[in-house]
Amino acid sequence: MLLMGHSASLHAALKLRHGLQAQGIAADVNGGHGLAVVSVWIDFLVWTDGEVFWWRTSWNSRHRRYTIAVNEADDLERVVRRIVFRYHELRRGGARDGPGAPQAGW
Repeated sequence: MLLMGHSASLHAALKLRHGLQAQGIAADVNGGHGLAVVSVWIDFLVWTDGEVFWWRTSWNSRHRRYTIAVNEADDLERVVRRIVFRYHELRRGGARDGPGAPQAGW
């Protein structure tokens, strides 16, 4: 149920935060201008417009851009599962690549 004054994007983000909390992951939600963002971990932001969620997954050095994961917002169980997997991957220290990532020898 959409809460009074909440956009579809903010509502979807709050549902995602609730799903992540059920998995023991705390997250912050901010919304405005038709979009919402869920801050999950360091440099791990999940965006939504209320219809889909999207987030960065890896750096493609050949094309010099990030690979983006996308998932329909109405499949919340799958979204939570994918984000929990990525969260644990990042917490283990893996898959931190791309501009701004720690470089070998630093």
